[in-house]
Order: sequence, then structure tokens, then C-alpha cells
Amino acid sequence: MVFERCALSRAYENVLFAAYADAAGIDGAFSFLGRSRIVAPDTGIRAALPDASPGLARATIRREDLEEFRQAHPYLRNRKTDVYF
Repeated sequence: MVFERCALSRAYENVLFAAYADAAGIDGAFSFLGRSRIVAPDTGIRAALPDASPGLARATIRREDLEEFRQAHPYLRNRKTDVYF
């Protein structure tokens, strides 16, 4: 689904971990897909809810993983200050 790909893209292009959350189930005339997830900048899915059932997605996020990825993919680093945007 499009939103699943967007969560992966946002994490990669911004070089950060990202959480995508959606309501789940039906509320009146609205139907929510759920499928919340936590993704890493390397586009790995760290946690995901499989369907429109309510739930809680949890993941361990380590600063070392982020720093390692940023070292390998420095395209957002400001070369003058060595700080990420």
C-alpha cells in the first residue's frame, strides 16, 4: 500500500527512524486501515501491526544504529558544521 512505502521513504530520505500510526477499524462512515509501523532509516521495519486490529507497535531504537547509518549515508550532513539537518 502507498502509505507503507511512504513511511519507508520518509525514514530513508530524512535519515531517521520514523513511526507511522493510523487508527484501526470502523468509526461511523469511516474505515481505517491500521497497519501502524516503526521503520529504520535503512528501510527496515522494526515493528508493525498486521491489519486493522487495534494494537501497540514497539521497537528498540539504538542511537548507534542511526549514527552508523548516517556515517554510511552522509548526504544530509551540513559539510560546514558536520550537523544533520
